[in-house]
Amino acid sequence: LGAHRLLVSYNGRAFDTHILRNRFLLNRRPFEVGEQLDLLYWARRLWRRSLRDCSLANIEREVLGVQRQQDVAGFEVPGIYLEYLRTGLVGRLSLVMEHNLQDVVSLAGLFDIVGGLLADAAPGAELRADTTALGRLLLERGYPRGEQLLEASFNQAGDEAAARLLSLHYKRRGQWEQAAALWQRILAEGRSLFAAVEMAKYLEHRRRRHSEALEWVLRALSWEVGQEPSTRQQL
Repeated sequence: LGAHRLLVSYNGRAFDTHILRNRFLLNRRPFEVGEQLDLLYWARRLWRRSLRDCSLANIEREVLGVQRQQDVAGFEVPGIYLEYLRTGLVGRLSLVMEHNLQDVVSLAGLFDIVGGLLADAAPGAELRADTTALGRLLLERGYPRGEQLLEASFNQAGDEAAARLLSLHYKRRGQWEQAAALWQRILAEGRSLFAAVEMAKYLEHRRRRHSEALEWVLRALSWEVGQEPSTRQQL
């Protein structure tokens, strides 16, 4: 491991690395992995809303298009290996090797896809990801294409979360007209406490149109939707 710049894992940072470190410690061996990239973190950010289940097996099926054949379940692997140690019979041990090999191959494929998405270097690659999640990540990394993806997600899929993210992005940059236009579009689609609060604040503090701001506050208070104490306080 010391000869390599980066350790790539899937849930390794929270689980496997700690087990390995303890095993090495028990055997009085040093264990330093250096920099580690846990792809589970990125998979959750890019596909959690669309897939819900971000296990490696599900990411393989839904993102990589991998369909395992004659595979063993991960929870069976320790038992198969212990049975081999006890009896010396190979049994299903070859399937365990195939299982582990496919894990590594899938990590390589996922590493390539995530890297392409975050580098904004692969046209059409966003089709593999949640467009809103990818737009947010690209904005965080300073790529203007993030704005385009969030706009497309709102226009084509009606994803209010995309419009919220984009409007707050415009707000932070002082692009008030673009932000207000998005809040108006959200409110035109239905009742949104978020958009009503933001519109009221914009009208009061930026446009000094206090009566219109008050109208949005009263309208939001009249909606029969759940209001957190913090939202009511804002109103």
